[in-house]
Amino acid sequence: MGRLVLIEARKMTDTRSTRMIMLLMLVVGLCTAVLVMVISGSRSLDLEFSMIVTTLAFPAALGAPIIGILGMVGDWHHRDVMTFFALVSRRWRLFVAKIAGTLVVSLAIVLAVLTLSMLLSMVIAPTMEIGWTAGELGNAIWLLLCATVLGSVCGAAISSAFLSAPLSMVFIILQTLLFDTLIGLIPGDIAPFLQSASLINHLTGDGPVAPALTSLVLWIVVPLCIGFWRNQRKEVS
Repeated sequence: MGRLVLIEARKMTDTRSTRMIMLLMLVVGLCTAVLVMVISGSRSLDLEFSMIVTTLAFPAALGAPIIGILGMVGDWHHRDVMTFFALVSRRWRLFVAKIAGTLVVSLAIVLAVLTLSMLLSMVIAPTMEIGWTAGELGNAIWLLLCATVLGSVCGAAISSAFLSAPLSMVFIILQTLLFDTLIGLIPGDIAPFLQSASLINHLTGDGPVAPALTSLVLWIVVPLCIGFWRNQRKEVS
C-alpha cells in the first residue's frame, strides 16, 4: 500500500497538466505576494508573514481540487487503468491509494507555500528594506491547511463519482461559484446544512457543528462512496 501511495502521489506531479497547474499557481501566488510587498514598502508598513501565507494560500486552494480531480480520474481518461488493474487485482487498494496520494500531494503543497512564504519574508523583504512580523501566523497556516486539503479531497471525491475530468471540473466550478449561492436562497434554516462551504466555515471560523457535519457527508463522504462503488464495478474498455 505504501508503494501504491507513492506511485499515485508521483503520478499527480509528473504529468504535463498537473505541472502546468502548479506553475500557474506559483505565478499567480508570486505576482500577488510581490504586489503585497510593494504596497507594504510604499506605505512604510511592516510585512506580515501571515499575510504572505494567506496570499499564497488563495491560488493553492484554487488549484488543489483540480489536482485531486486529475489524480483520481487521469488513469481512466488515458485508459491506464487497464494496466494498473492487471497489476493490482484488488481495485479498492488503488482507490485508497489515490485518496492517500491526494492527501500527500496537498500536504506537500502546504509545505511548499510555507517555504516560499518564508523565503519571501526573510530573504526578499529585507533586500527591499521592508521589515516583517509574524502576524496571526497560526490562523493563516490553519486556513491554508484546511483550504488545500479539503479542496483536493473534495475534488478527488467528486471526480471519483463522475469518473470524468471535464465534468468534475465544471461541477467544482459551479459548486464554488453558483451552487452555494442558490442553496442560500432556500427559505428557512436548512440552507447551511446543504452548502459545501459550511464545513470550512466551521473549521476556520465560528460556524455551527451540525451544518459542517452534513456538508462533510453530502459533498465528500457520499461522492466517495459512489466513487468507490463505481471504481469497483465500472468496466474497463
